[in-house]
Amino acid sequence: MDQDERRQITFDQFMRLERLAQWGTGRQTKLQRLYARWSDARSHRAPGVDQFSRDWIVDARADNPQSFVLPNHTGYYAKSWSSRYLGDFPVTAHATRCGVEYLAARESGEPTCHYLNQRIDGIVREYVRLVLPLGDGHLLYGTRILRLRTPPAPAEFA
Repeated sequence: MDQDERRQITFDQFMRLERLAQWGTGRQTKLQRLYARWSDARSHRAPGVDQFSRDWIVDARADNPQSFVLPNHTGYYAKSWSSRYLGDFPVTAHATRCGVEYLAARESGEPTCHYLNQRIDGIVREYVRLVLPLGDGHLLYGTRILRLRTPPAPAEFA
């Protein structure tokens, strides 16, 4: 991994970022909607995995965070990572740090928010991630890309 800057941000900082993103459209961001659904479900009872799309779930029931599973994960770097262990992700440093962040959310029972700025094999991505604990050992997560830059295509593909 070329670069991996990440820091936990407060929930207030996270919401300010989301309000700024909302400002141009007047519509709630995906993460604001995700939080609102989670918060509403939590007000009635501990929210469970059955209340949310598999697209946003982390199976965090294992003791070791490297054994956590993202049942339906797709991403830019690891195109499809569905139903694979976090510890099998090709960028070990990223997987380890994600595992620690997911574990913290599971153990605290509270939302966690992170700002990440990474460069992996020439792909630069800056994003925020929201992780929400569910009552059954699973986590709900979402990301919003702030900046994404991919390396230029080789001349033969341009």
